[in-house]
Amino acid sequence: MSTDGTEKLPDSERPAVAERRRRRTIRNEVLIVLGLSALTYTAYALVSLAYISLRTPARSAVAVTSFPHHFDPYAFANDLIGDLTPLLPVALVLHLFRDATRRLGLVFKRRDVAIGFAAGLLGLVAAVALTNAGRSLGLPVHQIVPVNPDASASYIVLFFTTSVSAAIWEELIVNAYVLVRLDDLGWSANRALLLSALVRASYHVYQGVPSAIAIGVGGLILGRIFQRTGRIVTPMVAHFAFDAVGFLGYFFLAPHVSWLRA
Repeated sequence: MSTDGTEKLPDSERPAVAERRRRRTIRNEVLIVLGLSALTYTAYALVSLAYISLRTPARSAVAVTSFPHHFDPYAFANDLIGDLTPLLPVALVLHLFRDATRRLGLVFKRRDVAIGFAAGLLGLVAAVALTNAGRSLGLPVHQIVPVNPDASASYIVLFFTTSVSAAIWEELIVNAYVLVRLDDLGWSANRALLLSALVRASYHVYQGVPSAIAIGVGGLILGRIFQRTGRIVTPMVAHFAFDAVGFLGYFFLAPHVSWLRA
C-alpha cells in the first residue's frame, strides 16, 4: 500500500506528482554529492582568491602543492589522507549507480588511454604557453607553481597519488555524474556542459581568475568528450597526465629552466 499520499490523488495527477518528487530527489542528491566534493573546495578557493586579490601582488606565484624539504612521516601521512579523502564521494556515486555504472562511462577501451595522455600533454603545453604569453604582455597573470622544487624527492610518490585522486574524483563527479544527472533532469547537453565547466572552474579560482577560466575551457573539452563517447577514461587519463607531468616537469626542470619559474 502506498504511503506517500499519491493514493489520494486522481489517477491523472499521480504521474506528474511522482515526476516532481523524482526530480526533487535528484536535485537534492546532486547538491549533496557536490557539497561533499567540488563545492567544499570552491568555498576554500574563494577564500584563497580573496587573499590573493587583496593581499598579494598581481603577478605573484600561486603554489598548488607544497611539500617539506625533508621527509616528514607525519606530513606525508596527512597529505596521503588528503589525497584519499576526495575518493569517498566517488564511492557514494558508485553506490548510487551500482546497477548502472556504464552510464558514468566506466567502459575501458585501450585507445582511450593513448588519446587521453596526448590530450593531457597538449593541454599542459597550452597552459605553459598561455601563462608565459600573459606574463610577456604584462598582464596580471599569476605564475602557477605546481610543486615547490626544493621538496624532498621522497614526495614524488604523492605527485602521483594527488594526480590519480584528482583525475578520478573530478572527472567521475564533476564531469560524468553531473552531466548524467542533469540529463536525468531534462537539461540540454550544452546547458549541462556549461554548468559542469563552471563548477570545475569555481574550485580553481585560487589560482587566479585567468587560470580558472582556462581550466573551465578545459572542462568544456573534457565534458564534451564524455558526452560524445559515453566513456570517462579519456578525460581521466588526460587529467592525470596534465597533473602528473606538470608536477614532475616543474619539480625537475624549474631550477634549470628560467621561463618555468615564477
